[in-house]
Amino acid sequence: MLFSNWRSYFIGSGNGWAYRLDALADYWLLYRDHMAAWHAAFPGAIYDLNYEDLVNDPEAETRRLFAHLGLEWTPEVLAFHRVERVVRTASVAQVRQPLYRSSIGGWRRYARHMAPVIERLAAAGALEEWQAAERG
Repeated sequence: MLFSNWRSYFIGSGNGWAYRLDALADYWLLYRDHMAAWHAAFPGAIYDLNYEDLVNDPEAETRRLFAHLGLEWTPEVLAFHRVERVVRTASVAQVRQPLYRSSIGGWRRYARHMAPVIERLAAAGALEEWQAAERG
C-alpha cells in the first residue's frame, strides 16, 4: 500500500504527502494505529484482506470476505475486470485487468530508495510489521 501510493500520481491538491516517503511512513503508522483501534472497538468485525492472499487464491479469499460480510458470493465476483462502468481512481487501468502478481513485493526493486520509510518504521518499532504486511 505504501509503495503503491508513492508510485501513483494523484490529481488535485492536498496529495503532496503521497510523494514523500517519510510522510508515507507516518501515514502508514497512523493507519496501523487506527486499524488497531477499530479492531479493539469492534472485535471480529473488521476483515483484514491481504493482497497477496487475494491474488494467490481469489475465489477462496473473496468467499471468506463475502461470508464475513454476510453476502452471497457469485462467480461474477471474479470477473470484476469485465464490468463496464466509469472508474475515476488512480487504478482505472488496473480494474480493467484480472488480478496480477507483478506488484507483489514490487517495493524490493526500489529498496535502496526506501531508506526514509525503513528508517521511520524501524524507529517506531514497526518495520517487521510493515514487511509482514507487504509480505516483505
